Amino acid sequence: MTERTKWDEVESRRPSTGARDRGHRDAEDAFKLGVRVRTERERLGLTQAELAERMGATQPMVARLEAGGVTPSLETLH
Repeated sequence: MTERTKWDEVESRRPSTGARDRGHRDAEDAFKLGVRVRTERERLGLTQAELAERMGATQPMVARLEAGGVTPSLETLH
């Protein structure tokens, strides 16, 4: 298993300004959700493709979700 970057490490590399606070919070939420999805997927022994099939989604969408690149809808989360 590869080592994962912690959110604090990512955040410490970015300048902190008032205008970026909301963006940082949104990015943090997406990052943390992605980590949770990946952790659970791996715990269940599923590939991204298998999880995507169960979700009615595509493997690239699962990859983006795990990378924190998308904010899923409530329907997707269910």
